Amino acid sequence: MSEHGVFVPVTQIEALCEELNAKRYKHARPGIQEQGWGKVMEVADPFGNRLRFCELSPN
Repeated sequence: MSEHGVFVPVTQIEALCEELNAKRYKHARPGIQEQGWGKVMEVADPFGNRLRFCELSPN
């Protein structure tokens, strides 16, 4: 089975990142990457699928 990915638009991506990291789960310690269009945080599920949470920059 191949891995899959999904983009999930969110607001307050920093708060979501802090919440996930506060759980101290050793396999999911995401960080936030700055892109030209906004911010992205990636988490892999136990099956290798990539969950990408994104927040667009205000224009």
